[in-house]
Amino acid sequence: MRLSEQYGPEGYSRLLVGYPLHFFYDYMTYSLSKLAPGSYDLYLNGSLVGGIVRNGPSARTWTAELLEEKPAGGMPKPFTEPEHRFPSLEAVLDWLCGAKVIDE
Repeated sequence: MRLSEQYGPEGYSRLLVGYPLHFFYDYMTYSLSKLAPGSYDLYLNGSLVGGIVRNGPSARTWTAELLEEKPAGGMPKPFTEPEHRFPSLEAVLDWLCGAKVIDE
């Protein structure tokens, strides 16, 4: 049974309070590797799964996107669509449970 089915929408949100989001993502670890200004490769547990890009040179929005529209094993959490937009890179990193940018 899914948590939302067991606790309902209100109970589910109360259940989440106080727990880090990564607790619910099956310990998935995301990291980013910088390619060019405004562009990053997105890794999940060391495997390349997508990218993070700034939407234009002066744009303030960012897009997190998967390489495959419908991955064989299903979309990795927290993805629910192949692309998600954010107001900042920091918002993307938070959404990915505090993903780190790795300098290579």
